[in-house]
Amino acid sequence: MKLGWKIIWFAGCIAGAAQTLATPMTQVPNLEYSQDGVTFAPFAAITGKAKSGTYYDYHNASGHPDFGTAKALASTAVYWDSRHNLLSMILITGTPGEGKGEIRVSMEDLPDTAALSVADDPDEFKYKHGKPTASARFRFNKGTDGLVLGGLAGDASMAIKIAIDPVKQVDQWRLVSGDGSDIALDFEKPLFLRVAEVTSLPPSTHHHHHTVATEPPAVIPPASGTGGTPGSPLPVPEPGTGILILSLSALWTLRRQR
Repeated sequence: MKLGWKIIWFAGCIAGAAQTLATPMTQVPNLEYSQDGVTFAPFAAITGKAKSGTYYDYHNASGHPDFGTAKALASTAVYWDSRHNLLSMILITGTPGEGKGEIRVSMEDLPDTAALSVADDPDEFKYKHGKPTASARFRFNKGTDGLVLGGLAGDASMAIKIAIDPVKQVDQWRLVSGDGSDIALDFEKPLFLRVAEVTSLPPSTHHHHHTVATEPPAVIPPASGTGGTPGSPLPVPEPGTGILILSLSALWTLRRQR
């Protein structure tokens, strides 16, 4: 390879590497929720490097997500796997060692990529891959019942409608936000979840979300947890152009010496 082509090739490699490093490693979807399908408000995904099934932490016949569970409480959350850039939805009700109850869940407008990641009882979840609708019947007794639905689109095409019927001994429903807050939901209305846009979160960016003023339920911390925690991983900073200039200068000097 002639020296002139070496310079061009090497410069291309340096420029390509700089562009790769300048691109953030993780893009966190900006999420919104509504209960009337018209007025939407922001909330944050729970983010972590673990897979969604690992975050759900199913063992001893119950799920143990880090946001905790409680008696007579149904929880909905959206989880962002920052390592694999995957979006999932978590539905869970009940808590280990306390109470019993039942809810019915219906989902609409699911993307055709949706897939069940983990469930306390898979037989209670009715879904045909690629179809836009699904349903579940959670019946629990001194434990949890729930699921993680993965394969959700992390762009503006994601918009899901969820309805919950509290059949027996479940009287609270919350949307868990990744900023550590709970949003109280009304069983009489469906929950709409959607992606507003996808943006890269720069270092030290903090999002403040307005939530419904309500006294949060008494959440029981999980017995164990190996998944993610609320918050967003920081992107890799953009490298300067000094490396590229120095590299080209050195190679040009080498060519003149020859």
